Amino acid sequence: MMAERALRIDHNTLNRYVVHYAPKLEKSFHKKKKRAGDRWRMGETYLKVRGQWRYYYRVVDNEGK
Repeated sequence: MMAERALRIDHNTLNRYVVHYAPKLEKSFHKKKKRAGDRWRMGETYLKVRGQWRYYYRVVDNEGK
């Protein structure tokens, strides 16, 4: 990617950037990440599909996702 933009950067420089910025980015992303709901609902049943019984289940959180 850097070569496409005519930039010459040593791999050690990139490594230093990763070591420096990765914890900051992780902390920032972790703050914005939504927690899963405390409750989950699971529905399960058996369905007959093409003459064979299949186990069907689904899990839904508090927001219906």
